[in-house]
Amino acid sequence: LGEKFFRNAMTVLIDWTTPCVLCIPFSWCGCHVSTNGWTYAEDKMKAGNSLVLANHGSRVDWIIGMYVGFHGRYRRRVGFVCEGLIQYMPIVGWYRRLVCEDCFVMRSFKQDAQRITKNVENFHRTGTKRMIFLSPEGVVCDYAERDLKYINDCREFCTEQGYKPFDYVLTPRYKGLTCLSNHIKHEMVEGTGELMSTAIAYSRGGKLLNSKLLYTFPARQHADLYTIYSGILGDPTHMTLHVHPMEPFNKDSDIKTIMMKDYERKDVLMKYFHEHGHFPDPETYEHVKPNHFVLNLIFGLHFVVLFGVTGLFGLAQSTLNGCIFIFSLITFAHTIGYFFNGGTSMESVPFETGIKSILMKFMARHAQHKSKASDSEKFA
Repeated sequence: LGEKFFRNAMTVLIDWTTPCVLCIPFSWCGCHVSTNGWTYAEDKMKAGNSLVLANHGSRVDWIIGMYVGFHGRYRRRVGFVCEGLIQYMPIVGWYRRLVCEDCFVMRSFKQDAQRITKNVENFHRTGTKRMIFLSPEGVVCDYAERDLKYINDCREFCTEQGYKPFDYVLTPRYKGLTCLSNHIKHEMVEGTGELMSTAIAYSRGGKLLNSKLLYTFPARQHADLYTIYSGILGDPTHMTLHVHPMEPFNKDSDIKTIMMKDYERKDVLMKYFHEHGHFPDPETYEHVKPNHFVLNLIFGLHFVVLFGVTGLFGLAQSTLNGCIFIFSLITFAHTIGYFFNGGTSMESVPFETGIKSILMKFMARHAQHKSKASDSEKFA
């Protein structure tokens, strides 16, 4: 059928399935999105490709990206640069890989530059426009010893580079970012594309969740799916976006300086939000309201189609049993992973807490055995 037809078909499929992802958090659980750059972002999404660099303030930054792409005056397909492990997660991970064709980073932007460049070129070849959303920090640090070490390494790097240690954001991974800037290269020449820097503050009940890095739970929390879903019975999660245009960079740009200065600015913004409960000039921010009717209508139609089609073949009950089984499996996997991970949820997509916590336990045990073996050799 051809590559262009496939991408156009997948874009239609993404438009059809996106309300299923957005309906519960934004229509039922009351997630609230406000920004100072909504009209600006809409215009850039209409014009062509765009690239959004955001701080990694939660495990559900991707939901904001989908929300912005779906709720503008001009819908835009949204792609993400994700941790490589996500593509192997059941259901959502497989979908993001096979249907959405996201960029998955297994090592670093620099080491995976060839894979990212090929992804960008594939979309350019078919003329499929996207907003690519990524967090250059690359990781979310929780409260374990390894997390604290990484936070302190980032703070030391700031000092080495002549910056005051960042309190609210990690240092960005800048090597290899030029391969992503090619995504908007053509549009920047024509003056239509845009490179946008976004600082995102997550708050709940008037309290900033992505607070100082050296704080521990509950003073600092990284919102995940369970955080935002809990808004259905409690306080909703507020997501405040400060959007700032950036100058595009190329292979001759001093990307390290550009990114460090941008993150220095984001750190100052997050400190301001922490102290005042909002970003500077709060009167310039507007609430991006969800379209409750459209979200709930399409969400409901999915079940009508699913059970209508399976009912024609006498499989409606089996389908219902399958849905209950999957929901139960997700709940079980999260519960096991939650306790394995010391009471910390990591659910950016279903099954992640369970799978990732088990892998982390295995890797830690493997490293421990390797260390003991090395010590034995020393004294042999």
